[in-house]
Amino acid sequence: GTNTEIALWDGRTLWVTSTPGGPAFEGCGIRHGMPAEPGAIHRIRARGDGFELSVLAHGTPHGLCGSGLVDFLAVLVVSGRLDARGRFTAKVPRGSCTLARGEHEIVLGKADVDVLQRAKAALGAGMETLLAAAGMTRDDLRRVCVAGAFGRFLDVPNAQAIGLLPTVPEGRVELHVDTALAGCEAALFSTQAVARFRRLAETATIINLSKSPDFDILFLRHLYLQPW
Repeated sequence: GTNTEIALWDGRTLWVTSTPGGPAFEGCGIRHGMPAEPGAIHRIRARGDGFELSVLAHGTPHGLCGSGLVDFLAVLVVSGRLDARGRFTAKVPRGSCTLARGEHEIVLGKADVDVLQRAKAALGAGMETLLAAAGMTRDDLRRVCVAGAFGRFLDVPNAQAIGLLPTVPEGRVELHVDTALAGCEAALFSTQAVARFRRLAETATIINLSKSPDFDILFLRHLYLQPW
């Protein structure tokens, strides 16, 4: 599967780990999921009993990308159609929820919810493990940086509502795109950047989650669709 890399800087040490996030954040493993490409629903808002959709390239919706999936789950939880365990309530009698109809019907089922729950649970367990290793708590976080294509369209309050991101003031969360590419470019063209990367590597401490005795407990705790 796809790993999710996490790093925590405490002022002296760069604590790093990798979690088995799976491909859910990229829309894979979801029945009507897709990458953040033209036709992907990347933003969802409640509108009466229905939904207001934002589609990349403003075309016909073809599926859900990662940020759209996060929005969908948050909207369903807030409206009482999905509980914190990831189960549809009596408000969704068929056990699935239809987002769009027509040529491309887009439906979210229990199996789709499970995929995102497992991905976010692994991420949450990884973040809590790094905080514990550094002797820090969520309240000590001054910046939370979300990198990559997933971070480009992510709605921070919705991500926090389902526990994907820690509950910190929204202004402390930064969304960054193409950070890996920017790092490669810096390494190619800047000797100062290379020196900085080397200094960071010297301070890095790798945490292997497969050897963490608390990982299973933290994973189960973060399966719930609720704020930290």
